[in-house]
Amino acid sequence: IISPGCVIEGGRVERSVLSPMVTVRKNALVQDSVIMENVVIGEGAKIKNAIIDKQVQVPDGEEIGYDLERDRARFAVTASGIVIVAKRTAIEN
Repeated sequence: IISPGCVIEGGRVERSVLSPMVTVRKNALVQDSVIMENVVIGEGAKIKNAIIDKQVQVPDGEEIGYDLERDRARFAVTASGIVIVAKRTAIEN
C-alpha cells in the first residue's frame, strides 16, 4: 500500500505499507515493512521486516532487518524478529 505523496525514485517496495510523504531512493528495497510519515530510504538501502517511525532518514546503503544482532544494538527488535526504529532516530552507518 503506497499512500499519497510518496515518491519512489527507482527503488522497489514489496508487501509493505508506506505512509504519506515517504521517499524511496534509487536501488533501495523495502520488504514486509511499515514505513511511517516523512521517512527517506536512502539510495541502495535495504529494509526488511521493520517498522520505521516518523521522520527517520535511512542512509544510503544501510541495511535494517538483515543482521538482527547488529539491529539489536541500535534499535528495538521483537521476539519474532521485527525491527522497530523509533521516531526521529539518527541512523549512522
